[in-house]
Amino acid sequence: MKALPVDEATTSTRRLRKRSIGYGVLLTIGLLVNVLLITVINAPSLLAFFYFLFISLILYFWLVGRNLVEAALLYSFYALLVITLFLVQRWTYPDYFGFSGGPYIGTDDSDYYTHVADELPHSFPVRERPVRNYELLMRFITWYPVTHPFDILFFNVLPLVLIPPFTFRLALVLTYKREVSRLAYKLVLFCPFLLANSLVLIRDGWTAMCLLGSTLFFLRQQYFKVSVLLAFLAALRMGSALVLVIILGCYVCWRFIDTRGVSRKILFMGGATAVATIALLLLYPMILSYLESKGFLSTFFFRQYFVGRYLLQNPNTSLVGDSIMVSIYQQNPLVRIPLGFLYFFMSPWFVPNWIIREGIFVPRMLMQNIFALLFIFYFKYLIQAIVHIWFSSDKKMLFTLLAYLVAILALSQASLQIRHKVMLLPLMYILVAYGYYHRTKVGVTLGTTGAVSSAVIQFVRMLLRLG
Repeated sequence: MKALPVDEATTSTRRLRKRSIGYGVLLTIGLLVNVLLITVINAPSLLAFFYFLFISLILYFWLVGRNLVEAALLYSFYALLVITLFLVQRWTYPDYFGFSGGPYIGTDDSDYYTHVADELPHSFPVRERPVRNYELLMRFITWYPVTHPFDILFFNVLPLVLIPPFTFRLALVLTYKREVSRLAYKLVLFCPFLLANSLVLIRDGWTAMCLLGSTLFFLRQQYFKVSVLLAFLAALRMGSALVLVIILGCYVCWRFIDTRGVSRKILFMGGATAVATIALLLLYPMILSYLESKGFLSTFFFRQYFVGRYLLQNPNTSLVGDSIMVSIYQQNPLVRIPLGFLYFFMSPWFVPNWIIREGIFVPRMLMQNIFALLFIFYFKYLIQAIVHIWFSSDKKMLFTLLAYLVAILALSQASLQIRHKVMLLPLMYILVAYGYYHRTKVGVTLGTTGAVSSAVIQFVRMLLRLG
């Protein structure tokens, strides 16, 4: 390996030094701003802020690497967004003390908080129900009294610290191209749909991190980490764990096809079958209980009860969907499955009248609508990726595309909740970044046509909603 010329080596060293100084200054400013805001709002919550910062550094060191400055920067960035969203929501909807709001306006964050907090405001709404694993985890990890939202909100920053570096590394494993990895990193870092469903106290950021990390470690053959994250995901939300199994199954098929030699193929499939059988036997009671609770065993994995209990009763709420969604899921399977898939693939939709609900500004809906507009452009590069994958021999990306599409299909029938798509966003961004850097004449033409068609569909649908 040739040594760099003296001038070039000196220039490279200076760049690294300047970059390190810049990161250090940025980190210092970020921490100071966070500390100042927390001190003004609720000073005792500084303990929680630094406690979860410490945990994020440990998780990053174990799961990602030694660049703890990146971890601290990501933590500061997302913590600042958590504080900002909290202040906006407290201003727009004071009855919920900084949480996202009540039925048909907000999500489940305030409900989760009531099952974790040691002390609640007198008028805080409480819903009686059994405690869930997500709440048990938060109770376990907070050894101090939880008396203010800031005492627990930074818990949800932990998965966000891991998602961008996981995305970068998975893109690198799949494409071997740093420019694709860097673009995917930036896209997921600022994703408004991910932020809308991760900065508040719900599970979607955690499910995205577990699914992404498990996929990365599976491809790296770090199976202990896969087992830990898969078990953790199953405890948080069994349905998401089953989606992860589908995705890993796609990569098992790729590994089988990519393995050379009949004896190696037999050995590989034998090992994969043995592991799958053992895992199924261990998790069978939990899986059976989950499937029975959702009514999947009698409806062929279609979430029928959700249609009757939520969609039909509330067909025009931002919480569960809209009248078009209701119409789709009342059809027979031959119509429902393809239309449901297309609906979920294009979701979330641009619906500006959801930004103001019952006279209340809903910041999460603003972020979701921003993503809907951005998806018009993402759709172009998704098509470019599909075209390039189709005409190339890139089997790894072919099975990545297959995994993404099959997972969307599963969510469109077994979930019916748009925010559950959040866990697939890193895969989508990898495909978008791949399409951006793999242009072909046919791909650009079809991609541009698809983006224009998507914009027209969004516009027509918006007019129908407003009308």
